[in-house]
Amino acid sequence: MKLVWARAFVLVFVVCQGLVMAQGDETGDVAAQSMEQVIPPMYVLNLDRSKERWETAKAVMQEAGLDVNRFPAVDGRQLSKEELLKESTRMAAFFQPRGVIGCYLSHKKFWKMVVDNDLPAAIVFEDDVELVDGFKEKLQYNLGRLAAEKDSKSQNYDVIMLGAIGRVHPQGKDAIGSLFFSHYIGGKRPLKIINDYRYQPRRPAGTHAYMVSNKGARKLLELCKKASYHVDLDAWRHPELDITMFQPMLAYQTFEHTSLTDVKRERNPVARTLLSTGPMKRLREWAADPHTRQPWSHVLAEPLIQLGKNGPVLTVERHCIIVMSFVTATAVFEYKGQHKKAMYAVGGGLTFVSTIRSIIYLLMNWR
Repeated sequence: MKLVWARAFVLVFVVCQGLVMAQGDETGDVAAQSMEQVIPPMYVLNLDRSKERWETAKAVMQEAGLDVNRFPAVDGRQLSKEELLKESTRMAAFFQPRGVIGCYLSHKKFWKMVVDNDLPAAIVFEDDVELVDGFKEKLQYNLGRLAAEKDSKSQNYDVIMLGAIGRVHPQGKDAIGSLFFSHYIGGKRPLKIINDYRYQPRRPAGTHAYMVSNKGARKLLELCKKASYHVDLDAWRHPELDITMFQPMLAYQTFEHTSLTDVKRERNPVARTLLSTGPMKRLREWAADPHTRQPWSHVLAEPLIQLGKNGPVLTVERHCIIVMSFVTATAVFEYKGQHKKAMYAVGGGLTFVSTIRSIIYLLMNWR
């Protein structure tokens, strides 16, 4: 009798184990299927006249096994005066390069497409993006984990950065250039670690790779009604925007000349000579950001303002040269005992810096 009961127990145990394993296999199959389905539609922003850029970007995406769509970008060069005044603020129309405005409107056009087509979410790349090895698998893994999170706030995101520049180090070890950028531009938020693969960065910049939800697209359209400044510096600064970032990053910029902003980055002979000296090379290496791979030369070449459509462009580099000129003049006058002239030089430098900073503040806040 005992033997019969023992055999029955073994039989029941084997059957239960089989059911559990079958259920586990079924769950695994469902998980695997969901992992294949979680990637939202993907788009690459590209100007119609930049066909070579599109071919390069398309090759990058195909190599990564991604199915992407080309999204026609707005060409800032082709904007009429009426379109410019309608789609951008009056200050931006005078103080911003046309390419910067076009880039802003390109992303705004993308957000509108997400809303108009009622997409739950979508991913956008710029045509100068560089993907990490195994991008698709890593993205699927992260999105699978995001979908499995039970926290309702995790499912209610606005923007998730796949890559960025700025103050985005997950441990707060930002490069010196990023610190200056954050203090000069403003808009930083507290660093917050959500889990081992996602966090809230302090002050992200860059729009070369990000995912936006339908809710996030609607919020961005409300916050960014008109082009005002660089789209990343304007859009990502708003505290009401729920913006997080994957760790480690899945995409980087190539930091080459991008056709979207359409800003020439050639340097004058004096700057080229100065930057080629040994001390400046060491300074640039020290100031470069190893986390985002952003070289100091890219930071220096960024345009701050432009006076009129065809007027001079004040880049970060030129801004620094002008400030250093005032500092040098102050030191020389002090050395010669010309204290009054030294005070004038100090006043001129402070006036220049405060004027540019005020223009940038008004560009980003005066609608």
